[in-house]
Amino acid sequence: MDTGESKKLVYTLRLTVDSLMVLAAWFGSTLIRFRLIEKMDYSEQLEDILFAVPILLLLNFYFFHSNNLYSLNRYTQWTKEMYTVIKSAIQSFMGSVLAFFFIRYHLFSRISMIIFLVMLVFFLTMGRVLLHNWLRKLRIKGFNKTTVLLVGRGDEMDAYLELIKKQPSLGIEPIAWYDPPIHRPEEIPLVEGELKDFLKTHHVDNLVVCAGRENTVPRSEYQDEIYNLLIPVIILSDQQYNFLNAYVDNLNQLTLFHQNRTHFDLTDRLFKRCIDFVGAVAGFIVFSPAFLLCPLIIKLTSKGPVIYKQTRMTRDGELFTMYKFRSMPVNAEEETGAVWVTRGDERATWFGKIMRHSSIDELPQLWNIIKGEMSLVGPRPERPELIEEFKEEVPGYMLRHKVKGGLTGWAQVNGWRGDTSLYKRVEYDIRYINDWSIWLDFKIIFLTLFRGFIHENAY
Repeated sequence: MDTGESKKLVYTLRLTVDSLMVLAAWFGSTLIRFRLIEKMDYSEQLEDILFAVPILLLLNFYFFHSNNLYSLNRYTQWTKEMYTVIKSAIQSFMGSVLAFFFIRYHLFSRISMIIFLVMLVFFLTMGRVLLHNWLRKLRIKGFNKTTVLLVGRGDEMDAYLELIKKQPSLGIEPIAWYDPPIHRPEEIPLVEGELKDFLKTHHVDNLVVCAGRENTVPRSEYQDEIYNLLIPVIILSDQQYNFLNAYVDNLNQLTLFHQNRTHFDLTDRLFKRCIDFVGAVAGFIVFSPAFLLCPLIIKLTSKGPVIYKQTRMTRDGELFTMYKFRSMPVNAEEETGAVWVTRGDERATWFGKIMRHSSIDELPQLWNIIKGEMSLVGPRPERPELIEEFKEEVPGYMLRHKVKGGLTGWAQVNGWRGDTSLYKRVEYDIRYINDWSIWLDFKIIFLTLFRGFIHENAY
């Protein structure tokens, strides 16, 4: 099946499943209201119920189409898809409420619309999950495949091959390689001769080009050919820095390459802020015994204040005062200054070591979250003195500050904390910002509960 037919099939499946889910939510909410709650016959309202169907379907299609839910490709992460589905379902619901108000304001009660909203979000989400899993299984079995021709060599191409190998559900099949490395996988044939000659005799759905510095064939030799191809081209960037959410835009005759932009819109930030506030308040309640016992033990075992204050950097380079339970003697950094914490740090008190190993010393940062200075999830904020050093050593380090610093993060739950690779930590932080969704935040919070507090790299 070629790309065109495959896209049409997937488009039709998505549209059909979404429409069926809207109908299921609408008629399901009607049955719940009239049969289970009010226990009355709804034959008199049947005309109004059917009148609403085309309006609901059209609004749902409009918002799903506007949010590109029918133009997703196999590289799109399903967590992003689910978040966009929920956002689109809520937009569709709000549009239907507005439409009913102007067309027939008496049409439906508030209780029926609330039930419909809950069922709409549930059914549309479940419909997409089921379709997503079904397509994954088809691709693993060899159906709905897309063929790619690899061009060039480099670390990015190696990473791309590793990705499609680990995720056969993407359904991506490399059929040949032009200008490969010496030790290419044997199952991928070498393109012998000119690239244009190969493309004339072989069907390829996509061209994947790695513009790396290791290429032996000058880019100029095949660049013009790529420009004239009707085949979609994917460029694997060889940029030294990890740019955030790069995308291409057009302004008249100019091609604009946007980079270092987060995809957090106002709605996303508001939603994330609500979760942060509610989660921080819940954290205070759950960990209230620690807030009572830790200050008492700290006072009894060492002299000085209970809370340790430290200047850290958060979103857009803003500085704030971060709070922790004091785990070291007062003035422990007078001689050393700001230093990176390493395993076996002898500056900590005996109780401080316990708090650090269990991450209890970080709990006062819940107050930073309530104040809006931090988030529950995000890159761990660092001290300005160390940032000046790190940003010169690690490419893209400052990109971590495109979002608020977090109490926990994607790097931390994957073990990159304490005296571990700073490069890997930055890599995971940038990956979090690029891949952000509310569901990813929930996943990180869930993982933190099980492997984020006590960890071998927490000291």
